[in-house]
Amino acid sequence: MPIIQIYLNDKLQLKKELQLDTPLNEIRNSLSDSIKTDFTFLNKGSQQIEKDEEEDYKLKMIIKKQTNQLFLSDNKSISNIIKANKDKILEPIEGSKLLFIKKSENDNEERESTNEELKIFKYPQIFFSPSEVEKAYTFLVIGETGNGKTTIINSFLNVVMGITIDTDFRYVIVEEDDN
Repeated sequence: MPIIQIYLNDKLQLKKELQLDTPLNEIRNSLSDSIKTDFTFLNKGSQQIEKDEEEDYKLKMIIKKQTNQLFLSDNKSISNIIKANKDKILEPIEGSKLLFIKKSENDNEERESTNEELKIFKYPQIFFSPSEVEKAYTFLVIGETGNGKTTIINSFLNVVMGITIDTDFRYVIVEEDDN
């Protein structure tokens, strides 16, 4: 049985012998004495695995095999904090009409607007830890004026933050200036 290094928020918490074929929900139970905070397992792409999906995953599917490392998040990630507290920490900026899509009888999409406004929030400036900076990606977006560079950057942000078309707000990093 291999010894697995277990990291919580990129900090080594403990080393423990674990069977590689053990489902994650059983591993959660075995870690409950050692890790007191609520946590989420991270897959190899550092994406969170939902608790109701843990029984479908085995430890060998998510550990870093060369180093036997298991990564956890304490559910206090920046994205979760911002989503949970968006009304407290973010002030909405001027929004646009909220659109919804209604299917017609012949299955063509029709867009109808409501009287509601779509809330748009300026994404807060947050400073990241050195380990988070090391995992960051750099994108270079080039193009002529008016080709949608700002729109695509703001769209990337919303996808990364898990914002869907049904969500009643959006984030922006870059505000467009109409002048």
